[in-house]
Formats: sequence, structure tokens, C-alpha cells
Amino acid sequence: PVAEEEEEAAGSSEWEYETDSEEEEAQQLVKPVFVPKTSRATIEERNKIDEEYEQIEAAEEKRKEQRKKETRNIVAIELKKEQEAQRDKEKRKVKEDTDSGGDEEEEYDKWRLRELKRLKRDREEREKFEKEKLDVIRRRTMTDEQVMAEDQAMGKGKKKRGNMVFMQKYHHKGAFFMENDETNKFKEAIYNRDYNDATEEDRATSKLSEGPYAGSKVLQVRRGEFGKMGRTKYTHLADQDTTKQDSPWAASDSIRKKFVRKGGGMDHAPRPGEKKTL
Repeated sequence: PVAEEEEEAAGSSEWEYETDSEEEEAQQLVKPVFVPKTSRATIEERNKIDEEYEQIEAAEEKRKEQRKKETRNIVAIELKKEQEAQRDKEKRKVKEDTDSGGDEEEEYDKWRLRELKRLKRDREEREKFEKEKLDVIRRRTMTDEQVMAEDQAMGKGKKKRGNMVFMQKYHHKGAFFMENDETNKFKEAIYNRDYNDATEEDRATSKLSEGPYAGSKVLQVRRGEFGKMGRTKYTHLADQDTTKQDSPWAASDSIRKKFVRKGGGMDHAPRPGEKKTL
């Protein structure tokens, strides 16, 4: 039995050797492929291509290093500018703090005067605020009649408008902010004018409504409108009778009734199944 086992082991090893050699031969056998002469790359051409790639990579590295160097130079220049600007700012600040124009006592006197004015202004504002606060508390304890009488005495409330002449042009002084003083008058003198006061042209126009021209309606127009081509005979509604019923809109005819009937909400809504009449 031992001899049989040895023979079997020898046979198996020989079979494995033969299979290994066959696999190696199969791997070494490669199908031949024809390569044209134009597509063949010799060793010299491959070396040349490798050298070109190396040159390109070297140029790229050199360009990157140059850009890094330029960036460092730009950053250094900007930092230097910022440092110089900061030094100049500190110098100006020191100069402003120390430079007193050659006379420290004069500068001190100016500063002292400014400080006194500021303190006076602050004290006046506080006193004004306290005065207004006390006035509000006082008026809250008053009756409505007392408040109205006080406002009327001070000139507050709705101001009376002066009498305007015939066909006088109205001017509005504007809705802008206009500060008042303690007497409830405008601080600016120009705002205290009476804007309803008639001008010379308005007075000349108003004279046409009386005297020898009282019956002439053609001349009784607004100033600057007499003689114009587009002017109409109507001036204002005060001299027109708006209660007349002889106008086409007030006529009671079939056309008017049809127009009114077609108006929205002027007729009852038709019921379901009802024939609509025109």
C-alpha cells in the first residue's frame, strides 16, 4: 500500500507540472497584430514625447511659482500702504491733539465758551420740557370751556379767513412744516401774511361787478381770462340756476325712460320664468 501511495503522489505531481506548463504557454501565446509604419512608436519618439511632457510640466510649475511670487509682492505692497496710512493717521491725530495754534490759553478759552453754551442749551431744553409737561398737566384739570377760551385768547384753533372779493383767485401757502413761537405765530415773517388779501388786479376785477359795469356780465370774469378765445360765458355756479327741469336729462320721454330702465339697479330683477321686456 505504501508503494501505491507513492506512485499516486508521483503521478499527481507530474500532472500538476504538465498543467502549469500548459497554462504558461497559453499565456505567452499572443495573437500577432499588424501595426502600420505611421503608427509605430519607436523608442526615440517615445523619449521625445516624454521630454515634451516633462518640459510642459516644468513650465507649468515655473508659472505657478511666478504667480505665487507676484501674489506675495502684491500683498506686501498693500500691507506697506496700510501701515503707512495708519502711521499718517496716528501722526495727524497726535498733531490735532497737541497742536493748539501756538496759544494754549486761547484754545482753552474757546473750548470753555463752547462748553458753557452747550450747558446753557441743555438747561434751556430741560426747562422747556418741564414747562410743557406742567402745562399739559394743568390743561388736563381744566374744563372744555376753559380750554377753548384759553385757545381763543392765545390764537389757537381755526383761523378766520378774510373776505375775498368777487372772483378772487385763491392761493394756498403750502402744507409744509412751519414752526410757531410762544404766541402761536409763525417765526418766519413771510408766513404771517394774509394770503387772502386781494391784489390790485383782483380789486380791479371786483369793481366790474358794481358801478357802471354792474350789468355787463362779459367783463365780470376772473383776472387774466377776459378776451381769451377759449373762455366761456360761465364763471361760477353761484349765478346759475341748477334747479331747472327743462334740460334733456330731466325730460320724461320714451327715450329717457328706456335709458333709466336699462340702468343698473333701476328696475326689479326678473323672476324665474318671467319674460324680460325690453
